Amino acid sequence: MFEIAPLGVWFAHEGKNHVHFLRSGGAIEMPAIVTTVDYPAASRLALYRLAVAGREKMWCMLDDRLAKRLRLPKLTHTLLTAYGLTPANTRPKNLPSPHMITDALQQQERHGGNGPDIDLDVLRGRIAEKASGETFTELSLLDALAGGLLRTR
Repeated sequence: MFEIAPLGVWFAHEGKNHVHFLRSGGAIEMPAIVTTVDYPAASRLALYRLAVAGREKMWCMLDDRLAKRLRLPKLTHTLLTAYGLTPANTRPKNLPSPHMITDALQQQERHGGNGPDIDLDVLRGRIAEKASGETFTELSLLDALAGGLLRTR
């Protein structure tokens, strides 16, 4: 059993079927080992709506740096606003573009769905690299050989 004390939420991971079984039998208590999980203060979190290609997604940001897409936005939004967060706003101008954030979200989903948070400082670094004139280019091996960039043995 886990307790997220700041949110007042309790949930069973192992033995969750025991909870249902006991509840169906009229039991009101169940002995359990409870692990308390900490949660960041509401002042460190912010909720934002991100609209890309006509679809709106909601995400949460920690310390104006780490972002995570909310899987169940209606439930999560209700829970987090009750916790003390202001209701979700549109993306502020100082954040990376919705396109960059969406690309990062899609890469995260391809690598396991609920992977690590997206570090917006990394995205900001990419923006700075592009602004400084550094660009990536596609190059085939044949072009590299013809241009003298590679040597064959």
